[in-house]
Amino acid sequence: MSNSLATQYQKRLAEKLAETLKAPLPTATPRRVHGVVSLPNKATAVVGMRRAGKTTFLHQLRRDRLEQGVARERLVYVNFEDEQLAGLQAAQLNSLLEEFQGFAARVLVAPGRLLPGAHGLAGNGLRTAADGEPAQGLSGGPRPDSGL
Repeated sequence: MSNSLATQYQKRLAEKLAETLKAPLPTATPRRVHGVVSLPNKATAVVGMRRAGKTTFLHQLRRDRLEQGVARERLVYVNFEDEQLAGLQAAQLNSLLEEFQGFAARVLVAPGRLLPGAHGLAGNGLRTAADGEPAQGLSGGPRPDSGL
C-alpha cells in the first residue's frame, strides 16, 4: 500500500474521531436489554442481526454513561461505513488508537497521570504533553513511536 493512501486513511480516521466528539448524540426509543450489559473495565460488544438496533443501543449506552458523569471525550464512536475507508487494513487501525492516545494525553489526562481504567494504554506508549515529546500526531499531540 502506498504511503499516500495510508496517510489518507490516517487523516480520515482522525477526522472521524473529531466528528464523534462534536456531533450530538442521536436519540431514539430506548432499547431494553435484560441481563448484564457491561462489566467494569471491560469493552462492551454488541452483536446481532442486521438492522436490529445495535448502533442505536450503543448510542443509548453513551447517553447513559454521560448521565453517570463519564466525560464525552471517553465515549468515542467511529462508524467505519465510509467510502473513504474502503480498503482499510486492520494494521492501519493503529493510527486511530495513536490519535486517540494523543488526544487523551492533551485533554483527558493531567500531567503524569493515566485515564482511570486505562492501564492497558500505558503499555502502548500513552504519554502526557508534559513529557516534552514533540507534537507529531495529526491533531498536534504526542504520538507513541509505532516503529513504522
